Amino acid sequence: MLPSEERDKFQLRIQHAVGGFVDEPRSAVEEAAAAVDALAEQIMETLGRRRGTLRASWQDASGGAATEDLRLALREYRRLAERLLSL
Repeated sequence: MLPSEERDKFQLRIQHAVGGFVDEPRSAVEEAAAAVDALAEQIMETLGRRRGTLRASWQDASGGAATEDLRLALREYRRLAERLLSL
């Protein structure tokens, strides 16, 4: 759902939290919680944009989307659903 550089940033934040646990357990857990909150927010924003793009690809004002456009949209919805189900 996220570009690799974004995933890497979140992984580093979690690793940093884990690495600080011995010295500052509460701080480490707070840091991890903040990282997960930010990650969830980023995923929701990305998902919202993707859903908007998909909807726009088949739902035009005239309702005249071609069958091929609908087929492609359905394929992308299926891929998106499979990715979400694998989380």
